[in-house]
Amino acid sequence: MTLTGVVRMLSGVKQGITDHPRVLAFVNKRGIDFAATSENMAALTAAGATQELLDRVMALKPPPPPPAPPPPPKPVTGKLRVSCEPAECGVSLNGGAEQSTSGGKLEIGELPYQEYGLEFRKSGYEARREKLRVSSENPTEFSVILQPLPETKAAWGKQLLSAMEAALGGTAPRTLNATGGASSWNEQGSQSEWSFHVAIGTQSVYELSNPPSGTFSLTCQGETCNPTKGKNLKKNAAGEAAALNTNLRQFHRYHLAAVLQRVSAGGFQVSSDGSRHLLAASGAEAYEFMLDEANLPVTVHYRSSDGLASATVTYGDYAEFGNGAKYPRLTSIALPGEKQHGIRAKFDAVRPSGK
Repeated sequence: MTLTGVVRMLSGVKQGITDHPRVLAFVNKRGIDFAATSENMAALTAAGATQELLDRVMALKPPPPPPAPPPPPKPVTGKLRVSCEPAECGVSLNGGAEQSTSGGKLEIGELPYQEYGLEFRKSGYEARREKLRVSSENPTEFSVILQPLPETKAAWGKQLLSAMEAALGGTAPRTLNATGGASSWNEQGSQSEWSFHVAIGTQSVYELSNPPSGTFSLTCQGETCNPTKGKNLKKNAAGEAAALNTNLRQFHRYHLAAVLQRVSAGGFQVSSDGSRHLLAASGAEAYEFMLDEANLPVTVHYRSSDGLASATVTYGDYAEFGNGAKYPRLTSIALPGEKQHGIRAKFDAVRPSGK
């Protein structure tokens, strides 16, 4: 039955032509072709339908389910996930208020898809500016390593130099005696072994000797060095003099006391990158120190600004020297060349002069 047909029968009830049981019987027998929507139920009620008829219509043709909700809108915002080293740093977005990282990390969410300008700041470091585009619901990630300012590196350098001097026991010794052995390599890579005696002072003397070759000695005052008179190699070893002369001059220049005195004499600017690396540089030369965990120098790389001189020096086997000071018993000096070239001194004892 149609809605119009049921309403017509209900009109007949009002006119006394039929009755409600007959209308209900027709509905049960023939069924209905309309749903029990709110509009249809209101029309039946207005036509005089009983509650029993309304319930039957509802049972036969309940209202259709409500339409499914529309799908959620496609995301149009994303996140920025940034990190900085060293932690912590301040981050501002498009020139806005600065936010601080936690553990070096910061996440900024609910950002419309577009390009953003970020600025990373930390006291003592160069500011870093970057442009990043947010174009996905997945976080846009970015990491920066901030570079220290020159004045920060200089402050770190002074601190590290002080720590190194303290670890060595104060100022560099100006006088010392040492005895032990040395290995010398000439430019062809040929090695020879010697007993080694060192007396460092206003005038320094370096003496190498062994029974087959005799003795070679160098006397130095300031930067001027000359072979010591009367200390000559035997005739069969005279060809070794040039290499020994070179290597002893390098030892005079690069033993630890000489390097420290040169750096502390003035004219050097010190800096550090925050690690155990210390750079001492002047207009003419530079020394790069690498310190161990006790702040003792273990390696020094030397280079002149004109590129004509360079050396790599290794220090080790530190021992007590004087009153609580330390000094290396091992000094190795590697000079540039195609083959191993330089000198390695291993002292049995290092002591202040007069002891």
